[in-house]
Amino acid sequence: MKRMIIWLGLIGLFNFSIVYAQDSEQEDPPVWVPVFEEVFSPASEGKGWIMGTETSETTVISRSMVQDGYLWDITSPKHQYSIVQNSSLVIPEGYQIKVEAAVKLPYYEPPVCSGIVFGADSDDFDTFLVCNDQTYGFYHHSGTSWSESLPFTPVADFNQGEVISLSSVIRNGWVDLYLDGKLLNTFPLNWTNGSIGLFAQPLSDKPTEILYKSLRISLAPQDLIASSLSEDVPSDIARVIRMLQLKGRIDTLGGDYRELADWDSSLAQMGYFQNHPFDVTAQDFLIQSEISWKSAYEKPDTVDSGCGFTFRENSSESFLQAFVALDGNIYVRAFRNGTEIPLVTYNYGQWSLEGNGIFTVVCSGSKISFLYNQQLLGTVTDATWISNGHIGLTVFSGTNYDFGISCSFRKNQLYLFSEE
Repeated sequence: MKRMIIWLGLIGLFNFSIVYAQDSEQEDPPVWVPVFEEVFSPASEGKGWIMGTETSETTVISRSMVQDGYLWDITSPKHQYSIVQNSSLVIPEGYQIKVEAAVKLPYYEPPVCSGIVFGADSDDFDTFLVCNDQTYGFYHHSGTSWSESLPFTPVADFNQGEVISLSSVIRNGWVDLYLDGKLLNTFPLNWTNGSIGLFAQPLSDKPTEILYKSLRISLAPQDLIASSLSEDVPSDIARVIRMLQLKGRIDTLGGDYRELADWDSSLAQMGYFQNHPFDVTAQDFLIQSEISWKSAYEKPDTVDSGCGFTFRENSSESFLQAFVALDGNIYVRAFRNGTEIPLVTYNYGQWSLEGNGIFTVVCSGSKISFLYNQQLLGTVTDATWISNGHIGLTVFSGTNYDFGISCSFRKNQLYLFSEE
């Protein structure tokens, strides 16, 4: 983890009781019933929230209730994190939980991360973090060690210097992460009982203020949003499918998972591609591969050089393609009766003659989504080429020199969505 290594946290406890919502018929969307809510103000004093000044090694943290919130003032040259959490929480069987926190971080400087904690205790917990460098992440802490669940990832729309709303929904063994009402990501989390709390970590030695505005916990009857995924689906594939379902990019969860053979190939024929089709046809599917590429020539046509997929192929003249090009872009195009139709271009990074990454394409009717290194780049929502067709791995060449462009496809995975 790039920001939290082995630092000792400052732990505080507050106590509250949960009043469970009454059983009711499940609705879509779920009806959330608040069971705990605190809008921080001087009236919050005396309710068990940690107040005053604490010192640990070189860290000094002062907490107080001010007119507009719960103010934490932290100075920590060693970048120690601090948590205030409840002593215990029990979620009734058959319910999902939503935790919402509103917080105001400094305007860019000093750098700091804040978030929501779910834990068995103060040494074993998971935390959803948002930082004022406009990134978010999801990490697990055990003992003195951190492990990465979701790496720090840039947030496109970040209200710098304003109050932001973090929300986590835990249901059916997953946690769904939201920022200002927009879904960021989802990750497997089998948390049902334990502590919920607030987290803060300064990333400099300067005095840093974090202002918590509110905390709310709500319950709703459990839904069945993840029940259609079988246990043989790997967690990385399941996470992508679930995220796209929550975003409305796919229509169904049920399907058949397959592992495909590795494939290596090269092509030295400028402006051409070579496809390796699998013995399967589909309209709606997910395909993912760990791709490595290399150019034999120092100055290939980087736009036409790369590795990717050909899919929904009806003939040698009608199909769709998406590939990771050496110029730092992913190109998506269609061919109809031999005529090329550019669809969309996504940037994934810098140009390179040699590199690697995880490329994922997910087709669901007229919606086709593209991910690179597990991050959603975008979705074509009006694809008109909707039909069953062959799926294959493809090398795209932009040079005639030596071996041309080589592609290595590893850990190839295919998920065929069930027909409704």
